[in-house]
Amino acid sequence: MKKFRLGVPLLLVLLFAGSAYYLTDSRAGVIREYNEKLQQAREAVQNGVLTDGMSMYREALAIHPSVEIYTEAGNVFLDKEDPSAAYSWYEKEFAPAYPDAPKTYEFGIRASLAAQDYQEAFAIYDTCAKREALSTAVKELMEPVWYAYELLYGRYDQAAAFSVDNGLAAVASDGRWGYVNQKGTSVIGASYLSADLFATYAPVVDADGNASYIDASGNAKITASQFTNEDGNPAGIKQFRPLAGGFALAFNGSSWSYYDLETYQKRPGSYADATVIANGVGAVTEDGNTWALIGADGSIRTPYDYEEVAVNDRGEICCADRLFVKKDGTYWLTDPNGTQISAQAYEDADAFYEDSYAAVKKDGVWQYINASGEEQNLGTFEEAKSFSNGMAAVKINGMWGYIDLEGKQAIAPVFYDAGAFHRAGVAFVKQTEDDWSVLRLYRRSS
Repeated sequence: MKKFRLGVPLLLVLLFAGSAYYLTDSRAGVIREYNEKLQQAREAVQNGVLTDGMSMYREALAIHPSVEIYTEAGNVFLDKEDPSAAYSWYEKEFAPAYPDAPKTYEFGIRASLAAQDYQEAFAIYDTCAKREALSTAVKELMEPVWYAYELLYGRYDQAAAFSVDNGLAAVASDGRWGYVNQKGTSVIGASYLSADLFATYAPVVDADGNASYIDASGNAKITASQFTNEDGNPAGIKQFRPLAGGFALAFNGSSWSYYDLETYQKRPGSYADATVIANGVGAVTEDGNTWALIGADGSIRTPYDYEEVAVNDRGEICCADRLFVKKDGTYWLTDPNGTQISAQAYEDADAFYEDSYAAVKKDGVWQYINASGEEQNLGTFEEAKSFSNGMAAVKINGMWGYIDLEGKQAIAPVFYDAGAFHRAGVAFVKQTEDDWSVLRLYRRSS
């Protein structure tokens, strides 16, 4: 009995030893098979037999999957300059196997960039960011193409800024105006004598000389016949400017006035010229020579002391509670009440477009300041425009390009002129001395 009991542990030891040997031998066999498949894959690729090579890679990955071998296999397509096959490998095999690995997205971006499919590269980058898998390598891959762009079909004689409300922009060809979307596609045909910025509705004058505000389908929503003078008689409106601050700014053939959008009745005051009232302030002139600031309540806030007031592409004079007025031949930074912000005078200035930096001319060159009047170290330029959606148009060696908020060249100066950027990453640029086109950044494309 004792001998039997003593023999049980010995038997167990032998059994465990045998199992361990079997497992070790089996594991070694799997490793040998994996290495053989991998070696066969590499040799096949080296000999130009890609189909067999990729088949062997897949068999090796079925035995022991890894990010490194998925990358190695995908690189076969990139080395053979077949970015389409490389992207297919990323999309159908690599990404499903390792959806959270930074190297997965690194490979996908490399494949997309090899195909010059920048829009897809940015889509992969966005997916990578959402999965919190951004790596230094991914960021470095995207850095050179961060401001890659395309110029869309269509050339125009004139172009207004893209609307914040619906993204449409007024463009003119052969003397007639219409509207295009951010893809440069015509949305409202070029049938108008004049057209301006969309702001809920767009101000147009049709072929018969009738002024109205239209919607994004080209339907008239507010017509000139609805507006009256203070005495109730027809106002005789000939032209509108963009809607802003709850008012319509309209021209009756001899003067500009503001009209209430609830009653369509003229408010007190008639002017030789006027700007829209936005962000609580606008500007008016009675004689066409000197300007004053006007509040949303119709009160004149300052004397008619200004020779000019800077206006941005939206027709606004004030943004971030700052504006530029010209007095005694120089421009000054003020608040909406005309109170001077700094003691620095400028030879010229471009109105603020957003709460970042505005372009000013000092000592013969253009540079940038913030809303406090502090100079920013972004460089000096022959000409410059204020920042809009993080980009600013600057003129270098006679041509226009764009810089970012750090002063880095985002888009090379290759255009004859350049407009403000919309938040969707589109802007109008002049490819020739006469023609405007839509420039669209791939990273913001929808």
